[in-house]
Amino acid sequence: MVTVLADFSNALQLAWLYQLNVDLGRHCGFRSSGTENRFVAMLVALLVILVFIPNGQAAETWTAWFAFIALFFPLLYLTSAHVAQKLVACEAAALWHQRSRGGATMMFMFIAIGIWFLQPRIKRLLVEAAHR
Repeated sequence: MVTVLADFSNALQLAWLYQLNVDLGRHCGFRSSGTENRFVAMLVALLVILVFIPNGQAAETWTAWFAFIALFFPLLYLTSAHVAQKLVACEAAALWHQRSRGGATMMFMFIAIGIWFLQPRIKRLLVEAAHR
């Protein structure tokens, strides 16, 4: 039961990340490109990794854990960097000030803590869009 809830939580987080990416792209006028297709493929790969590798019988072997770590962390970084880059670009266009992408990437990677800092930034973008 706990693994089902954990898988649901991971799927919900990845769905939120996808929707945030779509909304930021729509808000800032970014056109869909090959990078968006790669982003979706990375999200699907993350979900598959999170659901199948730790929960299967193979999770008891060192090779499965090595594969999990070798695949999970690079994909997590790449997806977080993609959305962070879009967030920073939207802020620069809407609020006329540039921020570092590194901090936003780390906040997306550690979303449980980072959401407290990301949510006001996202809300500020939406309020700015409503006033235009």
